[in-house]
Amino acid sequence: MKNLIKKAAAAGLCCAVLTTNTVYAAPGNTADNIGIKLNNQWVQMEVNPFIENDRTLVGLDFIRDELGAEASFSKDGKITVVKEYTELEFQTGKNYVKIQKNHGGSVLVETLEIDAAPQMAGNEIFVPVRYVAENLGAEVSWDNSIRSVIIKFDDDLITVERPISFEEVVIDGSNEKLQKWHEDNYKSRGMHFLEDKGWIYVLISAGEKTTAGYSLKIDSVTEVAPMTAYVHATLTYAEGDFVAQAITYPNAVVKFEKANIEKIQYDMVDKELIDEAAKVENIVRGFGSRLKMVSLLAPDKLLKESMNENYGKLVTKELLEKWMNNPSEAPGRAVSSPWPERIDIESSEKVSDNKYKIKGYIIEVTSVEKASGGIAAKREISLDVEKIGGTWIISNVELGNYQ
Repeated sequence: MKNLIKKAAAAGLCCAVLTTNTVYAAPGNTADNIGIKLNNQWVQMEVNPFIENDRTLVGLDFIRDELGAEASFSKDGKITVVKEYTELEFQTGKNYVKIQKNHGGSVLVETLEIDAAPQMAGNEIFVPVRYVAENLGAEVSWDNSIRSVIIKFDDDLITVERPISFEEVVIDGSNEKLQKWHEDNYKSRGMHFLEDKGWIYVLISAGEKTTAGYSLKIDSVTEVAPMTAYVHATLTYAEGDFVAQAITYPNAVVKFEKANIEKIQYDMVDKELIDEAAKVENIVRGFGSRLKMVSLLAPDKLLKESMNENYGKLVTKELLEKWMNNPSEAPGRAVSSPWPERIDIESSEKVSDNKYKIKGYIIEVTSVEKASGGIAAKREISLDVEKIGGTWIISNVELGNYQ
């Protein structure tokens, strides 16, 4: 492997061609075969790719055999792709990807939306090839004339990223063309661009938000491959009593000299989503740390007092009452040893604006495992965490089998 500094475009990226009307995926679904050309060599595949929502999906065998990555699929639908310092985590049927990159000991974790969800077809698992290959350091394009995905590694990548100087642009009506372009696009989530008089204008929009308090900033513009500019933006949210209920469209516009740039890629990191997911997972971990404090075999009065003290601030009133009336359905300490020490989270899925589904295991230990770090037993657990009255709280818990 060459010692290259490679910046893969994030999974939520959009890739635009400035000088033509080329689209990087064929429109609509099709029964025709889709070709894959990797480093100027055609790839013969036993399982044909197909197009979903303008994205080409390939089987996991292609990711393993041709892209050289480790790819695994778990029974709960999680797909993990790992190569060198990059790890991607998809979920079948879900339009998001979690990306973890380690650059010189600094770990960047992003959770981003994607256009086409991984899915199972027959006995095969299919993933969108662009999101995988680009994050592994490749350039990916679509040749509509031969209905093929073109993937290139190493040789066509620049060895050093070049920062591109850019300026923030205020839309104030002084430029009618720019004003109209902005009005036509600022409500649509994603990246939009305009070329005018030797400048490239880039608009990144977060789409419609139902409250004020959001701020979108374009952090950097970098040439990451020959003639390719990569625009990175961050969406943040300032919580507080001052935040009003209002329809807003957070967006930002910058401009930079066109020079040799022919393509633009972008990603938008949603800090609120990342911070929100961490907050929800911490609630679940806090709940898990209190399980051993609730003895399910205690006298009824003591059990209710213990549940109220340890679970009361973490679960809804309805769920707490359900457990008090039926302690056999509640998690807690059933015997003196082993006891429930914690909850290990396996997956965290945002199923709606105000609800997460968390799956994992209750880890049980004895004094031996407590000292050595082992596990005496583990039990499946699924939790719903909802935002009610502005507060995240556990609304439902389902206990599964012991493993």
